[in-house]
Amino acid sequence: MHDVLNELETLAARLAAERMTPIQRRRLAALHQSMAEPMRAGDHETYEAGNVAFHAAIFEGSHNGFLAETARGVRERLRPFSRGRFRLLGRLQRSFAEHATIVDAIARGDADGAAAAMARHVTRVGDAPADRVTGPRQAAAVAAR
Repeated sequence: MHDVLNELETLAARLAAERMTPIQRRRLAALHQSMAEPMRAGDHETYEAGNVAFHAAIFEGSHNGFLAETARGVRERLRPFSRGRFRLLGRLQRSFAEHATIVDAIARGDADGAAAAMARHVTRVGDAPADRVTGPRQAAAVAAR
């Protein structure tokens, strides 16, 4: 399921860079900036709610209803496996920085850059639960493949 979500998120970022309206781009940037305080304060719950809204804004910005609906469904199915990922040491800060790269690429209309930044972001997020479920050695082996 993570593989499917990663591809959907990457496609959504690519399309958002091409299709988002100027208002949607400003809202995405403002949403990202609103996550700075919870990130600095270590407020995992508020940051996670902002993260959901951030990704939803990108889905909507793709202007592809089927993609948005499908991605939301897959994210919902994965929700039980992603709880606590923002409690991993440094994850809030890394997530915020990764989001900044995505926002910048979308703002520039750089479809390839947005897709690449999202692919890096969601791959890291997808790997995080593996470490908690399988153990660090097995997660490292999976990541090395």
